[in-house]
Amino acid sequence: MVLKTRIQLSFLFFLEFFIWGAWFVTMGTFLSQEFSASGGQLAMAYETQSIGAIIAPFIIGLIADRYLVPAEDNLRWHMKPNL
Repeated sequence: MVLKTRIQLSFLFFLEFFIWGAWFVTMGTFLSQEFSASGGQLAMAYETQSIGAIIAPFIIGLIADRYLVPAEDNLRWHMKPNL
């Protein structure tokens, strides 16, 4: 892999997980202080994220299989100029 691409992808992944971790860790504090959520409600809020992470790939896969043509999308994304 080209060094420039490796650095760009590393930075992208860092930002992705940094942002995801920043809101996920503080969500419980925010919900309990702003909305006076109980422990059970906080657990359900975190549980929905886990359930969504399991179910979302299936739904996105069904939508992609139905409405996207793989050859056209591959061509579109591979022909996109590097930023």
